[in-house]
Amino acid sequence: MNVLYRKLWRTIKGTRGQFLAVVAVVTIGIAVYIGMSTAYYNLDRSQRLFYQENNFADYYFHVVRAPRDITRQVEAIPGVVKATGRIQKEVPVIKEDRQRATARLTSYPLPMEGEVNRLQLQRGRLFEAYPESGGIEVLVDPQYYEANRLSLKNKISIVADGKQVDLTVVGTAISPEAIYTIKDASTLLPDPETFGIIMLPQLQAEQILNLQGEINQIVITMAPWADSSAAAGQIKTILEPYGNLADYPREDQLSHAVLQAELDGLRTLAGFMPLIFLGVAALIQFVMLRRMVRAQRRQIGLMKALGYGAGQIMLHYTGYALAVGLLGALLGTMSGYALAAVMSEAFALYFHLPQAIGGVNLTAICSGFLLALGVSFIAGLTATREVVAVKPAESMRPEAPQSIGRFVLEGWQWLWMKISPAWKMALRAVNRRRGRFAATLLGVVFAVGLLVMSLFFNDAVDYMIKK
Repeated sequence: MNVLYRKLWRTIKGTRGQFLAVVAVVTIGIAVYIGMSTAYYNLDRSQRLFYQENNFADYYFHVVRAPRDITRQVEAIPGVVKATGRIQKEVPVIKEDRQRATARLTSYPLPMEGEVNRLQLQRGRLFEAYPESGGIEVLVDPQYYEANRLSLKNKISIVADGKQVDLTVVGTAISPEAIYTIKDASTLLPDPETFGIIMLPQLQAEQILNLQGEINQIVITMAPWADSSAAAGQIKTILEPYGNLADYPREDQLSHAVLQAELDGLRTLAGFMPLIFLGVAALIQFVMLRRMVRAQRRQIGLMKALGYGAGQIMLHYTGYALAVGLLGALLGTMSGYALAAVMSEAFALYFHLPQAIGGVNLTAICSGFLLALGVSFIAGLTATREVVAVKPAESMRPEAPQSIGRFVLEGWQWLWMKISPAWKMALRAVNRRRGRFAATLLGVVFAVGLLVMSLFFNDAVDYMIKK
């Protein structure tokens, strides 16, 4: 083993407490980066695949009531790929405990292939338009199913068009428009006990809501090249006689907007939070290595006298920082994937996605290693610049005291004389080592910032829940 490698190993063993402390900071930074980046990658990919497989709508149009075949006129507009007409209405749910509850009835044409906002079955079977039992078969969203302790073949009673209607649950399903199930924009979190999505055949919805041959909502998909604003204007003109109530693009659809906001926030956090930890680690390494270089001044002079170049010695001390970065990156990668799994489970509590697509995110791993090693290399190289100035002969003598000017407060004698000797020594030490003081101060700023930020998140969630 090379002499410098043996010396590096001995230095790490001799300062293992400090070494492991810095490794822990780097590990946290890389774990946060990889965990959040992987969770973002999984959630974003799952969203895109789910939207694609189930033909998520690009635009929504709500009317009072319109003939079912109006969709043919809509599909004739340039840029419109597919238009699906359906019925959507919120109705009261009759519960045994008399708790107030609401369900959003949404109809689906059969067969469903090629339609917009198709369903993905999760449990049981798809409903039938004309079941042998003669009842009305429905699917519900999984969270509503679990929260209300339903089983297959259970009945749900609703009030539709002034009448009580019993619906038979034959399974659960999810839809790209109901990934995040809340009643309206004023609702903060899902409450599946009192609100859910009920999906049923188009013909059955027409029957119970007294809308034979009619619809009150049209959802469309558009070609990538289409001018969505122009197409939407033409569709609104067609629907004008039927009472336009609302229209909005995918970006304003409530479930999509909430999920996209979560994705954007996760991507932002993954970008800046790890930099705080890595910045603290870089400052600690800078201070440690600078003190180490000054403490080992004689050893550096001896190595130069034996023929080692300044570059070799600088890389030797920088190797200490690189060892910190490498070990921190390895541990951070393993911890990051554990964190990503926990975050994916947390997202699954609120978002109805078919699966949290896993796998190894090589981009996040490579970026994490490059980030950890890059920060450590820069910190090590910056801290060891003094090695170049060390001369073998001069290194045998003690380092000359650093010449410093008067501290700024010494010009105000009336104030300086009132300061105790201990504080005078501390202030002069700060004046003598301004760089180290600035680095330490910056480290404290980052540490306090992390503490305040963590407390802020807790208080923000508590505040929103109370409101």
